[in-house]
Amino acid sequence: MEIKVGSEQVPLEGGPRLGDKSIVAQVARFKPFVDWAAKLKVPDHVKVVQAEVESVHMVVKRLANARVALVLQSAAGERLRESVVFCEDAFAALVVVVAVDGVDHVVLVAEPQPAVVRTDLLHVPYGIAGTAIDIPYSDLLSQIGISLVTTDYEDLGDQVVPGASGVAGHKYYLWKMPQQASFKDQFPLSDDETGVTAHLLPISEAHEKVTDVRTLAALALLHQHSQPNESS
Repeated sequence: MEIKVGSEQVPLEGGPRLGDKSIVAQVARFKPFVDWAAKLKVPDHVKVVQAEVESVHMVVKRLANARVALVLQSAAGERLRESVVFCEDAFAALVVVVAVDGVDHVVLVAEPQPAVVRTDLLHVPYGIAGTAIDIPYSDLLSQIGISLVTTDYEDLGDQVVPGASGVAGHKYYLWKMPQQASFKDQFPLSDDETGVTAHLLPISEAHEKVTDVRTLAALALLHQHSQPNESS
């Protein structure tokens, strides 16, 4: 069995600590992993002669009402590395910008976070992307006219986000709402069933009130997107 690593086609084998060698065939067919391996930038002085599956952790998580299959790669050679999360579905974050009284604001949400025993950590809405972004509190967002259909968005680009189980790739989308004079009066908005609240902040103040890595990356991408293109 072979796999493409960078530009080289190499054998894919099971490592000595891998109990069930038949799982190698499943790894070789797992498209997110195969695509990742093919995109690896291998230094010119390094020659890849074999790819080895040291361990595989299959995890099924329920996020935003969608099933996500994850494979974690956690070691390279003898050196432990940060886990890489390969997802069959794309994680996606939505940056909603609306002008209020001539000032650009961003819509952020806060939801109960059992890991840190808090309910007030602000972050951009996120979930699983298909033809729409599947978010568990989508009803709350729809109340204020936020579309979750991906064809309505601009693409802000991709970014990696560290998490408890490893590093996962995220897509970022921008949705600009028309200016609404009374929009600000609707906030904060709450969903009693999920405990989620929606908040409206001036973009210029958001950095001071947010510590979520996903959201800080979104604000950075938004800033880059808003800069005029410089001709080379």
